[in-house]
Amino acid sequence: MELYRLERFEPGFNIDSAMVLEQHSYIFKNEIALHYHDFYEITLVEEGSSIHCINDRFIPISRGQLTFIRPADRHCYMSYRSESYTMFNIRMSERDYFAIRDFLKGQTSALEEPPMPVSVRVSETTLALLAAKMRALNEISASKKRGAMVRTLLCEAFY
Repeated sequence: MELYRLERFEPGFNIDSAMVLEQHSYIFKNEIALHYHDFYEITLVEEGSSIHCINDRFIPISRGQLTFIRPADRHCYMSYRSESYTMFNIRMSERDYFAIRDFLKGQTSALEEPPMPVSVRVSETTLALLAAKMRALNEISASKKRGAMVRTLLCEAFY
């Protein structure tokens, strides 16, 4: 499998303009290419199942899986048993991640240490809440208010 490097954020990117990507397996023809990047990501599987190929391991993920991906983690997603999946993805620059970590008084620093990214299954209630907020964010234009909502959502996801 060939490894790709995703480009940096576009010029002027900041958390006030961060988009929540809603990804569907059919859009990526059942596979997102193996890649790495210089930003952080949080992904949340809303429906279905997938295989997260990360740092040379193959990890099944499914509904309710919340994963924190760090810069330089090598990863991709592949369909699992031809199942479709819907996943949300929020990207944040290192600067924005460190600002949130500082706001949370360093409580997220444990996410940076393990050799594999931290991944947890959230409750159905939390899944519904986070998914609704992620969808709603894309309906608000870039602004300080939107940035505050993204930061709040990220803080909730980290907890």
